[in-house]
Amino acid sequence: MIAMNENGYKGFIISPEIDGGRSSGTIIVNHSSIEIRYNDKVSVLPFLDLEITQGGSGNRLIYFKHPQYSKMSLYSTDGSILNDNNFKGHHQIIKQINTLRSNKSKAKVFTLLSIVLIILFFVGLYQFKSPMVKIIAKQIPTSWEEKFGETVFAQIKIGKIFIEDEDLLKELDSMIEPLLKNLKSAPYEFQFHIVEDSSINAFAIPGGHVVIHTGLILKASSADEVLGVIAHEIAHVTNKHSLRNIMETAGLYLVIQSLVGDISGLLAVIADNSAYLLSQKFSRSFELEADETGFNNLIRTDYSPCGMLKFFEKIKKEQEESELGQLMNDKLNILSTHPATDERISILKNRLEEHNIYCDEITPSTQFKTWQNKIKSFINETDTHNKKDLAEEEKSGK
Repeated sequence: MIAMNENGYKGFIISPEIDGGRSSGTIIVNHSSIEIRYNDKVSVLPFLDLEITQGGSGNRLIYFKHPQYSKMSLYSTDGSILNDNNFKGHHQIIKQINTLRSNKSKAKVFTLLSIVLIILFFVGLYQFKSPMVKIIAKQIPTSWEEKFGETVFAQIKIGKIFIEDEDLLKELDSMIEPLLKNLKSAPYEFQFHIVEDSSINAFAIPGGHVVIHTGLILKASSADEVLGVIAHEIAHVTNKHSLRNIMETAGLYLVIQSLVGDISGLLAVIADNSAYLLSQKFSRSFELEADETGFNNLIRTDYSPCGMLKFFEKIKKEQEESELGQLMNDKLNILSTHPATDERISILKNRLEEHNIYCDEITPSTQFKTWQNKIKSFINETDTHNKKDLAEEEKSGK
């Protein structure tokens, strides 16, 4: 049993008869009344018709009022006052105290539920962030995306040798033309580039720039393999994967703001992160989506979608056979940006079976082999020219 606090409880009195309208003191609970001692004075409220309520921040204050003393109220910051033994036996007071305790318990439960709901709300928002980003990405004007892509491409070109031979690029464009004709409502003016780089790689930039490394072209056994990779890259553009990658890093507030129509904040974030595109890696879901979109596009052309599968299998085999990690990093860069996982290869095989397509060895066309040899010749000429320039520089330096 809880005994009465013999020293009383810290309390306050509010009354217009007090200087300043308020004073601190000590509240004492008696057998039939509650009193406060302050400034050598005593004010008493009888238990009969006494009203007990809670208030203040978190309902930490216990208020005592009486209808006969309407201009005066007492309150204590010590919640243990409600446990005072002198309240026991007074039915109306105990009833009020029990109601206060019940309300406090309900308030705690409500607060806890509110916190849980808030947490679940934000967890839900983050779970739906990717779908929201996908919706917002569609709102980005193509003209802005193309302008942004031009800025990124200008950065990529610095210090690199791009093949500018019109005949070689025309042959590339003629190979890709069937893919572009079958794109569904793609608003981009795609531009395809070949960069002199021995790594087996290709990548796409927002707005329609697609860059293919010479290492990839020379490693391919047929045009179908090259087209399989390019179809995949085109899908990254049409699905806006690069932009969505950056947008995923933006704050939730910006995403929600963009969802209701104001995309200016997200555009600023994207513009400030153009360098991020040069080293980005796509998520598993983005790679699978690009595979699916590219596969569907290939199905609508005369090219065999087996090329996509064959090339992934080829790269995976080289990865497994490579014993030097540095060789993988230098020569198989496509593995870091386009991981040829067993899962993706398995999915492609299933898709081919669904279309009753069974892949035999692809025989390269004479036209493709001729084009490959021209690219080899271009690389050799460039290397010879560079070595000659270097020798002349060394000679003049002496």
